[in-house]
Amino acid sequence: MSGENKYTVRYGEDIGNVPELPENFLDRVFELDQAVYEEEYVGCPDNMIDRYNAFKESFVFLMDGDKLAGYICFFPVKDHMWKRITGPDESDIKWTVKTGENGEEIKLEQIPDDDILGKDIVSDIKEGDHLNFFVISTVIAPDYRTPDHTATDAMVSGWIDYLNSIRARRGIVIDSIAGVAVTEGGKSFARSSAFKIIRVCMDAEKESDRSLVYVSDGKRLDRFLEGQFYRKSFRDDIYLMLPFEADETVHEVGGFPKQFDHLSDEEAAEIPAGARYLMRKIKDSRDFECSNEVSREVTEHYLGEFMFLHTLDDYCDEDDPDEEPTIIGEEKAYIILLAHRRTGMYLILMLIPDSRFSTSQILDQCSKNYIKIRRTGPEWEERGGLTKGAFHYAHIDDYLEKEYGLISAGPGKCMTCMTSDIMPQPGEDYVTVGDKRTTREMMNILAGETYYSLFQNFKIYNRELMDMATTDLAAYDYYESYMSDRTIIFKLKKEVLPKMPPDSDFLEIYRALGKPIESGSAEYMLLTRIGLAATMLFIMEMVMFQNTSLAKMTKRVTRALLQAGNVPWEYISRIYEEYGKTIQFWKKDNFKYHGTGIEAKHIRDAFENDDLKSVYGEQQEYLQKVVDLNSAEIERRNSMFIGIVGVVLALFGAQDYVKGVICKFYESLPHNWIADAATEADRTFNVLGIGGFLLAFFLLNMTGRRNFYNRMKRLIKSEDMETKDDI
Repeated sequence: MSGENKYTVRYGEDIGNVPELPENFLDRVFELDQAVYEEEYVGCPDNMIDRYNAFKESFVFLMDGDKLAGYICFFPVKDHMWKRITGPDESDIKWTVKTGENGEEIKLEQIPDDDILGKDIVSDIKEGDHLNFFVISTVIAPDYRTPDHTATDAMVSGWIDYLNSIRARRGIVIDSIAGVAVTEGGKSFARSSAFKIIRVCMDAEKESDRSLVYVSDGKRLDRFLEGQFYRKSFRDDIYLMLPFEADETVHEVGGFPKQFDHLSDEEAAEIPAGARYLMRKIKDSRDFECSNEVSREVTEHYLGEFMFLHTLDDYCDEDDPDEEPTIIGEEKAYIILLAHRRTGMYLILMLIPDSRFSTSQILDQCSKNYIKIRRTGPEWEERGGLTKGAFHYAHIDDYLEKEYGLISAGPGKCMTCMTSDIMPQPGEDYVTVGDKRTTREMMNILAGETYYSLFQNFKIYNRELMDMATTDLAAYDYYESYMSDRTIIFKLKKEVLPKMPPDSDFLEIYRALGKPIESGSAEYMLLTRIGLAATMLFIMEMVMFQNTSLAKMTKRVTRALLQAGNVPWEYISRIYEEYGKTIQFWKKDNFKYHGTGIEAKHIRDAFENDDLKSVYGEQQEYLQKVVDLNSAEIERRNSMFIGIVGVVLALFGAQDYVKGVICKFYESLPHNWIADAATEADRTFNVLGIGGFLLAFFLLNMTGRRNFYNRMKRLIKSEDMETKDDI
């Protein structure tokens, strides 16, 4: 059906009161259920009528003239049913038993659905009641499912208006809304409405087939009832690139999986096709575009397939570790390690293919350094554990430090490979600044800030971001590229994708899937996009290695400066040596082709590498001056010490003369106070010489310490002044 249809919205209480909703209208609802649901999820008409009679406001119908285009069924449930839906004890769950392939009994949860009856619904509503609503069905007729989601948006908007009307008319408070998603359509609806996952139903053997319980409450519910919900209007593959270095406290860093190009064919076949092709194409791009010296030293290692946590910008578990994270959903992510062992620099490349979630929110998580993962499979489920059915997650930094001895070396960057334009959200027009126009969501992506925020109602409106979002920096004609210091938007032109011929690696990997090659299939299109994105990713990799080397060196220089220059020259020498190893990433002739060099310059400028390099150079120069001053001070003290030693040695050279003078003095004393004047004169000379030397050494050492502490006080005072200036 066309997105130009004009829909009307009707409600459950309208049944029998308007021509298009006759008395038997629920029969048409049942027929639609039979058309869209699997048999096990199709309810009984009598139970549907029983629920309707308990709460006649329980339906929102989307009508196209007199045709039923879709509906939402919802109602307030009593406490015992709410507990069974959201956080049941073992005794609250209804179970069914099925026989497995080997004849074993398998106990499966019976999700709350058609067995909810009128007696489980709150029907005697009073003003001031706090109610929890359950959404039992959300259905769009097959003929009305369009890419622009026109029917869905009209139905959800009508439902929000109706919920607000019920709140006002009845004088009630809606505390929460929950639903159980059994289809991808239901999960898509929950994602767009910012419902969070609170548990996984044990209603299927395979994890991927299990139903999910979603809830909206608190700020999420407030935003939803305000009509602020998000629907992704474009398709993209998201690549996160995170820098790491070896933990200096760990002697053995590594234990990585075998290098990719050393794997046997059987071992390589175990890696998912997308990850395998990505590693191969990045290596091919590096070999083809870059000097051999750089290319041969970077190795690729496949770390595994993980589930990436999608959340909202409340990040509640960061502020309170006892809180569970807000789980909006999960997606498969392939994690690849790009290692340059000689310099101890590592990049984590994370691919989320064909992401269904908000790109700007993922970038907000990257800006916040809130990247959490869990592995797929039963062994990770046992290690991670479940709380109310929701999975536990590991922060990517914690996981990599524990497993491989790697620690974060700075903020990550992102590249999003788009295959369609970003369209404005419902009710949101393009943003215009001066003579330029773009979508606000694109500006949010470039800023690394979520478009759908729980905490702010104001929106981005910035000329600099507008310039970034409207300035195409592409060096070739098959794509557009837009860049900021956080991300690269790499947008493939629609007419290019169908024309790209598959290479031999592509065909080999695709045949390994055991399927005939279909040019329009999801796997085919993913590999095509990866092949086109790989060159840009390789350039981004080179620039990120530059970025990481600067972060490492700056950290070491800062550490030395905090010691007021009082560090061994060996440490300074080590800094210079480590930086020297990274010089190869900065060579201007690293890229064989002019276009690649242009792209590298654009990315380097966007990621502000030259500015970082300038800051590092200034710090390094200042450290050298501090070290030189410290060396001059040590040299001055050594000269003074040598002078004192010379005086003492000269004194010993005149030993006979001095002893003679002392002896005559002792002999001149009356009454022979000194029995043996010569012996006493010798003893006195030794005491004066050695004691004077030790006293001079002590005074010199105390003077050096006092000067050191004075330097420290001056540096601390200077640092405090800089902090005040910053404030």
